[in-house]
Amino acid sequence: MQINGLGKSYGAETLILGTEVGQGRAPKQQVFEFASEDISWKDEWLEFRQAVLLGKQPLANAGDNLEVSKALEALYKSAKLGKIININ
Repeated sequence: MQINGLGKSYGAETLILGTEVGQGRAPKQQVFEFASEDISWKDEWLEFRQAVLLGKQPLANAGDNLEVSKALEALYKSAKLGKIININ
């Protein structure tokens, strides 16, 4: 996984997701570009607020947050060690 860009004047935000296809072969890559304005915080807040007002479970939960934390930890470790870190 490779994340580039900060948006706005820093360039488009991109995510490159590599999938292993076999030993000794280049990974299959999918590139996602996020060129428009980032409204995710606004949308997340509105969804959370609506869930609270309606007494429903928000879309994101503690398990989702744990998985994101694992992915971020692996990204930092990968950058520090310069190698791929598998997430279990």
